[in-house]
Amino acid sequence: MAIDPRRPPRAAIQSFYRAARQLVRVASSRRAEAFALLGAMAVVLDGSTGALPYGQKRAGSAPGSFEIRGISYPSYHNGTYATADSTAALAALAKTGANFVAIVPTWRSRTIRDSEFFATDNTESDQHVLKAIADAHALGISVLLKPHVDPSDGKPRGAYDPVDAAAWFANYKALLLRYAAMAASNHVEMFSVGCELESMVADRYRGQWLDIIHAVRQVYKGPIVYARAGLGEVAFWDAVDYIGIDAYDPLSDARHPSVAELAAGWTTISANPWVAAQEHYRSPMQNYRALWERYHKPVIFTEIGYKSVAGDAGRPGDWKWDGPVDLQVQARAYEAFFEVWSRQSAWVKGAFLWNWEPAVHPELSAYGAKGYTPQNKPAEQVIARWYQRMGGRSIAEAPSPGR
Repeated sequence: MAIDPRRPPRAAIQSFYRAARQLVRVASSRRAEAFALLGAMAVVLDGSTGALPYGQKRAGSAPGSFEIRGISYPSYHNGTYATADSTAALAALAKTGANFVAIVPTWRSRTIRDSEFFATDNTESDQHVLKAIADAHALGISVLLKPHVDPSDGKPRGAYDPVDAAAWFANYKALLLRYAAMAASNHVEMFSVGCELESMVADRYRGQWLDIIHAVRQVYKGPIVYARAGLGEVAFWDAVDYIGIDAYDPLSDARHPSVAELAAGWTTISANPWVAAQEHYRSPMQNYRALWERYHKPVIFTEIGYKSVAGDAGRPGDWKWDGPVDLQVQARAYEAFFEVWSRQSAWVKGAFLWNWEPAVHPELSAYGAKGYTPQNKPAEQVIARWYQRMGGRSIAEAPSPGR
């Protein structure tokens, strides 16, 4: 019987998954080699071109330019956007070569079971959000308006499970329309309809999301994005303009990984058995490229960031992760990110790096020294070198972080 080369034989697929299960028991000294081999098997089986081994080139894969060179700019205290420090911090952000900033006001619910959202002392007022938008525009920076909602019971927003889902969606729609009108009247260049609301984006809620998106589009005429965390399905990717990914993928379990190790974490199956299983024995690049190939929508990394803490590359999404300060692991992680993803600019249109604080010297605080901010750290030089080069600006090359 002739075999269709576009469809791997069932036996080959079964062998692949048997190999995947067996490789989690390979000795640690050989595990990275074994998982690299498994990654190659996956590429052959699914025909994906998105998972070349790090460093291997193909025609058209030279480093490209992100259309969206963004940085996230959240505030968690009302009035912060109105300060002189915030104005100065935005001016410093502009010097990195960023051409987009995400303005992030946050509203709260009481618990994951409640359906009402309310402003607190940690929610920037409309007046202050408008000032941040105006300050960004005055610097020639485009704006993504990205409202967040969070429960106040310590649970993640991805765990929302409201008693009254209809009321939750009605109140969320009203909140989004408030900000959509603000975006429209202030010439905001992009709008987010949600971020990491994983429990609320399943197929059973597709109708509610289509209603919300339709209502937003009646008010706001610019492009719309939704920001997903993890690999769960989003029932309305077909209804937005960009697929947004909050890409906190574990890249390496090493305490002080090299740039090459971190880059390989994007393009090969993880050597960590738990991570490999969570990512369906595929590389992050394979998983993200599959979304583009399925929905024919460009991808944006709506969040991507690293703390300056030893070992953070193994759990970059864990904001509570602690350890010794390691400025180089943050710088190397960004170097690896740009080296890998700048080569995919045909379908990856950019990123919003997490995050820049609305303060002049956040790195001087205990939180800032270990936190996600790259300000006044080696990572800032890495970001500026890549963003300015992508933007076509002539710069004095900053040194690359130790490899």
